[in-house]
Amino acid sequence: MNESPPSSSNRTKTDHERQLPHLLRRAVEALEPELRRRGYSRAHERYDPDSFGSAYVHYESPAAELRLIYDGKDSAFRADRRQAASAWSVVLELEARGEAALGVVDTFIVGVRAFLEGHPTTS
Repeated sequence: MNESPPSSSNRTKTDHERQLPHLLRRAVEALEPELRRRGYSRAHERYDPDSFGSAYVHYESPAAELRLIYDGKDSAFRADRRQAASAWSVVLELEARGEAALGVVDTFIVGVRAFLEGHPTTS
């Protein structure tokens, strides 16, 4: 049985996630279950193919916000966190160039998990 793909008007979140750069999508898929357990929910995401393929996914919890970012121009991953009305602070930043990029995304995932362990979301 062949099913036709969903129309753009019926696009699901999963379809939209497929538009994220594949390395950021890998990080999101690995980290999102843990983020949910810690009280974060996905607030929004953005992919800009005209800006070197840069993208981010923004999460919110009652006590903090977190952004997982892929900077296409610099080929870098970054995680930023903000509590209450404070400014954003960089949690982790790693370059992801060339063939080493896959290993860098795994290091990024481990680094974000380590940060989350040391920084609970409750106020």
